[in-house]
Amino acid sequence: MRMTLCLLLATACWGPPDPSSGYELRVHGALAVTARGRVEPGPAGTAEEPYYTITLGGTDAPAAVVFTRAGAAPPPIGLYPVGDTALGEDGFSGQIITGMPAHPTGVFLVRAGRLAITTATPEVLAGRFELRAIGYLTESLDKNGEEITADGSFTARMNGRDTVPPGRQGP
Repeated sequence: MRMTLCLLLATACWGPPDPSSGYELRVHGALAVTARGRVEPGPAGTAEEPYYTITLGGTDAPAAVVFTRAGAAPPPIGLYPVGDTALGEDGFSGQIITGMPAHPTGVFLVRAGRLAITTATPEVLAGRFELRAIGYLTESLDKNGEEITADGSFTARMNGRDTVPPGRQGP
């Protein structure tokens, strides 16, 4: 009874996890992976060289994507190029890492793609993406040039608490 009351109070105070927070990533090509997890957007870098990153995944997902853009401000709604030269064109650079952080299975740099920011408010940042990347599988480090494609979507609640995917508790 006491445990049930505690759970009811916790749910009333915090509410259920927001089902629209988190990301989904699908990778095809040199390997196939589907991942879901945290979204962590925000400024990074230094005052002299500020960047804004959108990190999909992290310590708890079988794959992660990191989008990086010049400047500390979040991106407004729009369609952005992603690739090795896109950072200088008001776009994003991108990196995809497959496997768990302690045991990665692949590292890939995005060569071409697009990121559509579909919602950009002080409370929510959401978007979808399609990427082509090249890199290597950790099982064959001497063989660079493996190709993958990736697509997916994300939604991040900007208050920090709701960036945890459904069914998981935040720190």
